[in-house]
Amino acid sequence: MATYPMTDTDRRRQKVDAQVRYDEAAETVAGIIFQLNTIGQRAASIAARLRKVPITVEDYTTSEGPLFALTADDFKDVNLSAIYDLTHALVAARKDMAGVEALARALGCKV
Repeated sequence: MATYPMTDTDRRRQKVDAQVRYDEAAETVAGIIFQLNTIGQRAASIAARLRKVPITVEDYTTSEGPLFALTADDFKDVNLSAIYDLTHALVAARKDMAGVEALARALGCKV
């Protein structure tokens, strides 16, 4: 099987493809981190309300008001399974990004 030397057009196309793959990998990582941050903010909001529940109260019928104010939206995506899955997705995305970045740098892309 004959091999042909790479043309300038082939090199440019390879460089553009590497840059696009790098940009896509960076967007994937940023998206996963955004989701994790959103979960963290919701969890922090829930935790802040839970920390304010008094141990001793005068009125037993209203002491849990802050907890009753929590809605299903407050808990959206706040579960260990989502955090676990996103954490593992982030590790995989970072590994992919490292390989893509190495290739892009080798081809002369500014990343």
